[in-house]
Amino acid sequence: MNDDDLNELIDAFTAECEEFLQSMETNLLAMESAGLKERQAAVKEMFRASHSIKGAGSMLGFQNVSVAAHTLEDCFVILRDRTDLSALEPTTVSVLLQGVDALKKITIESVQHSDVTTPDQTENLEAIAQIHAQFEAKYGKAEPPPVPAVSQSTAPETLKQIFEHQVPALFNRLETELSQASEADLATSVTALNQVYYQLSGLAGMLQLPDFGKVAEPLRDLIDSPDLTLQRLQSEGWAIAQPSDCNRCRVK
Repeated sequence: MNDDDLNELIDAFTAECEEFLQSMETNLLAMESAGLKERQAAVKEMFRASHSIKGAGSMLGFQNVSVAAHTLEDCFVILRDRTDLSALEPTTVSVLLQGVDALKKITIESVQHSDVTTPDQTENLEAIAQIHAQFEAKYGKAEPPPVPAVSQSTAPETLKQIFEHQVPALFNRLETELSQASEADLATSVTALNQVYYQLSGLAGMLQLPDFGKVAEPLRDLIDSPDLTLQRLQSEGWAIAQPSDCNRCRVK
């Protein structure tokens, strides 16, 4: 991926984060005068927004954004599962608005400073962590999440672009490693292909694309094979690398 591609992804990420953050703020401000069903729907929407920011931030290497969004996401889980939304306290809304504002500042700084942890970043990360601690102390810890079902919702535009940019590059690397493999340096090739596998499976997990994950599994089986030969590595490896368009796995 060249600099232009990366900048395009970061611009899309920034725009999406602005929309998600605005959505959280709008929902929080509307909750005080809303009925129970509207409050429940708002909490679900805020959870999804923070979850999306967490995933996209992690995928682009903005770990401070991902950590902060994850912590705020846990606050929404507590709000959803541990509180009586029919008796929502105004202070709860105020505290969550502070958390959203802190996440907004972290997102802006992360993009501007390439995720370098500045004093302001640390302060805002600590602020969100304190909000989470307050929620746990007041309402109790969130229940451990169940095994997630495969999402049927449309993936955020950022993740679509990540898929479109990253997948061809990964398959190109797979083909390059296979073509350059040699008997004398087979162990090095296996190590490199192992990295490709983890990148492919990680991408599948992030985008919740189980069919795409299945494409990577034969590579895992191949490089784990005992007594692997160069001939087998290249013949079976090329068979794995060929359906690189992976249309059946594409993000919808």
